[in-house]
Amino acid sequence: MTTTPYWRIAVIGAGAIGSTIALKLAESGHEVTMAVRDARRRQALERDGLRGRARGGTVERADVRVTASLDDDYDLVIVPVQRHQIDGLVPTLAANGSARIMLMFNNASDADSWSDEIGADRLIWGFPAILAKVNGDTVGYSIVSRVQVTTIGRPDGVIDDDVRQIASLFSGAAIPTVVSPVIDGWLKTHAAFVAPMVAAAFLPGRPGRGPRLSWSSARELGAAVRTGMRAVRGSGATVAPGNMRAMPFVPGPVLTALFWLMFASPAGKGMVAQVSDSVAAESALLLRELSRLAGAAGVDPAPLVRLAARIPAPAPRQV
Repeated sequence: MTTTPYWRIAVIGAGAIGSTIALKLAESGHEVTMAVRDARRRQALERDGLRGRARGGTVERADVRVTASLDDDYDLVIVPVQRHQIDGLVPTLAANGSARIMLMFNNASDADSWSDEIGADRLIWGFPAILAKVNGDTVGYSIVSRVQVTTIGRPDGVIDDDVRQIASLFSGAAIPTVVSPVIDGWLKTHAAFVAPMVAAAFLPGRPGRGPRLSWSSARELGAAVRTGMRAVRGSGATVAPGNMRAMPFVPGPVLTALFWLMFASPAGKGMVAQVSDSVAAESALLLRELSRLAGAAGVDPAPLVRLAARIPAPAPRQV
């Protein structure tokens, strides 16, 4: 079955990733609604449209429909939030009658965790290979097209027409997308690598030039990544994609050297500098999930527990 030429799509939120996805889908001819709680952002979208700029490109603009909440049924609802934000959205998603709901965020718990509420027949997972940041009312973005591309799948591994159509939908919108039959393992593997990378911002380091992490901090980071990977493998999930399958077996000194060098680079230091409170909160939650996964698999979770403890709780927001 070929991709439906015209879809009605809702995107939850107007963060950097969601805005990029909405922009590219609207540009490719689909009707896109953005459900945005922030009143100022809604007004900007209604007034100026959705604006984006690819790296080195000119400003693009697309018209989107804007609402304060999910107000209708759609062919596809895309949920590109952070892991710690999903629980508050599940009742809304469960009550909505849309045909397909795709969650797109880091997750180290089972991919079918919300199947009972949302409906297993409509639940699809995806992870966006997109680097993006909102600057004012314009999202600057870069879509990754090599090494790792946007990946989608169903928790049960079935590759059906819905999954194929969504992959085609995204690829047709200039977001190269592949389908994975092991999306649960893929998500856990990604979390096992990414969550410690974020936590690196809170490890003891060195200011100025040279390596950002001390050797002992790099060793702590490597131990957490290896533990997370072993937890994924020990749980029975598939370590995926294929280029990550050797990670549980990489010797500790090799991982230490790898991360020490990684965070000596300008890109590694830049990543540390951009860690926000919300990203840190997500990382801490993922590390706790990985710790539970490790314990259940008979893997000592201590390196993950220690790293999670490094991340301070976010400051309470002023009301």
